Amino acid sequence: MFLSELVAYATKKYNLIEDKKIEELFGFSVLTDSKSKLWIAVMLRKYDAKSRKELEFCDIKCGSDNIYDNMSSYIDKPFGMKGEDWLGVKFDDTTDRAVIFELFDKAVIYNNQKGSTISLNGQKDMSDSKYAKSDIRYEPDTYELQEEYIETPIIFNRNMEKSKNYSKYQKNTSNIKINTNKSVSQIRDKRIIINQNIASKYNDTVINFKDYAIDSERFIPDKIKQMMKLYRYGDHSFNQKVKNFYKQGKFMEDYEDDFSWNGEFHQYFPTYNDMNIRQLRGYFSWRSQVRKGNYEKIPTSFAYLYLYELINRIGVSSYEESLSKMREFEIKFIESGIGDKRIQRDLRQWMLGIIVLQGIEPKIAKKYLSSEIIEKDESTLALLSPQNHSDEEIFNALLAHYGNRLSTSAVIKKHGNYGIHLFAQVWRLTFEEYSEIGENLFEKCFGHRSTYRWYPFSNAIYMEYINPRWTSYELNECRKYIFKHASWHENSYHKMNFNKSIFCGLIHEADRKLRLYLKTGHPLTAKSDERWASAHVDKVIEIDRKEKLEKSKPKITISFDSLDQIRQDAFITMDSLLSEEEKDIIEEVKEVDITVDDKPKREVFENKCSIALEETELQIISLLLNDKSVDDIIAKNLSLPEVLADKINEVFFEEIGDNVVECDLGKITLIEDYRKDVERIIKGAINE
Repeated sequence: MFLSELVAYATKKYNLIEDKKIEELFGFSVLTDSKSKLWIAVMLRKYDAKSRKELEFCDIKCGSDNIYDNMSSYIDKPFGMKGEDWLGVKFDDTTDRAVIFELFDKAVIYNNQKGSTISLNGQKDMSDSKYAKSDIRYEPDTYELQEEYIETPIIFNRNMEKSKNYSKYQKNTSNIKINTNKSVSQIRDKRIIINQNIASKYNDTVINFKDYAIDSERFIPDKIKQMMKLYRYGDHSFNQKVKNFYKQGKFMEDYEDDFSWNGEFHQYFPTYNDMNIRQLRGYFSWRSQVRKGNYEKIPTSFAYLYLYELINRIGVSSYEESLSKMREFEIKFIESGIGDKRIQRDLRQWMLGIIVLQGIEPKIAKKYLSSEIIEKDESTLALLSPQNHSDEEIFNALLAHYGNRLSTSAVIKKHGNYGIHLFAQVWRLTFEEYSEIGENLFEKCFGHRSTYRWYPFSNAIYMEYINPRWTSYELNECRKYIFKHASWHENSYHKMNFNKSIFCGLIHEADRKLRLYLKTGHPLTAKSDERWASAHVDKVIEIDRKEKLEKSKPKITISFDSLDQIRQDAFITMDSLLSEEEKDIIEEVKEVDITVDDKPKREVFENKCSIALEETELQIISLLLNDKSVDDIIAKNLSLPEVLADKINEVFFEEIGDNVVECDLGKITLIEDYRKDVERIIKGAINE
């Protein structure tokens, strides 16, 4: 049985309405008489996140003399009310309709016996009559919240004129009391006189019931009336709630209002059906101003309801406009300090959901993503492909995974950017060395990409589509979303796969070694399980030493293009300083030099063709042609590999026109494209 069935029963049989005007008791509603406002039943609905269903409870005021000897499992103590007059009912599959309807009939009679006159067909004496339940009708009682109680005649004549109030109403309303112990003393001329039985001074007050009662229909705009009629109770599931919200939302998407309201409203997964008339008008008035760019403070539940509309494309023409409106809401409502900042986390998740499901370009999507996702992916990409990222990007990635203690290292504090460069080089070099042996350092530290279930619109009211527009969306190189088996999944690097011992071991050993190398800060203790990282850090230090040495050497730059001009200028200057006799002598010397130097110049040319390599350089070339290591020869000669490589390339440059060897990180290797040319030249030199 559902609460909706009890509401329908009460409306059809007793003309009772479900009242949701009690803002202080959010989540509650009551069944009350449209005139007397007496509570007969108090209803409570709660959403259960585990079952994704709405749980329903009801407290019924039917008196303490329970008609059942053995209480059913769905009947218990009251859930919200207090007193022996109330009992609680839980609505589920076991709830018996007949039992609940009988309890409610008893509650109607019980409440009227305590406070009102029950009129029967034929106006028989109430205590002795036997009557059918369908013949019951009751007239409401009324009461005042005051300290001096008065006898109040209630006139039910619709055409009566306003009468004077003869009472002296005491304005002091402190310690307000409500007197409900009333008894009917007399009935005459369509007038009920209620005797308060209070031993205090009182006067008679004639109250026009039409003016006294609140006719809520008078204040409901037609559009809201029509929207309320669209609601269907259905099976009370969460899906039914979503359908009702979407149907009512699309109906009201162009509605505007101008109603002043500053109350409170608190509701998990709020929908239009959860609000009373004043709250509805207050929300639509606030929304009208928001669409004009005017944001004011409102209850957080209203803000969520507005975002639900944008998620479901209510009030916007496209999802691109939804994203734009959500971003505007974030700036003007959340970041401005007007609204609750806790909304932002859900908002960013929902914007990502729209981006993925609508296949919006990743370049455009970035401005809508949460900072958490952006930072995580940027750090992952920097470590995944260090050759494409700067020192600062790699260091920030190391910092994100290692923790802020890395930024407090003495290497960083005292050496700044230089220290950042060294830490970045440790990751780069180690990553390259692992790649050379066919392993992936990143995967050793952070595992492989894994796939997990992903809920794009968690914590939202969303009309989900069975067949989305896209079934695969790649946000970047380390994050992808896939739709399969009627659900969305995220494929990315997850923390549960991280192996922090390897990663942290490398960074800690680097910090320890670099402190010793730079002679800065307090020395760290070496750990036995981090010895594997020591060799990688040592290579970084060795390379850095060589770079420093090269930078310390004086650099002489010769511009060969300007040598001819210098030589010509020198001759002109010399000619201007020499006498005619000296010029004749110089000409004679030039002729002698030409004849004497002609042979030696030809011999030098022949030597170049015969490969002018030193013994060490020739041995290196021979070993490289035989694919053997040259490290031992370099070590014996105490020469720098870079210098030897430059000499070899100079010798072969005239014959080949390009470098034949290259030196990378202290290792000399032969360029395979010129292997045959080098072999040919070496064999020719040996034959000569």
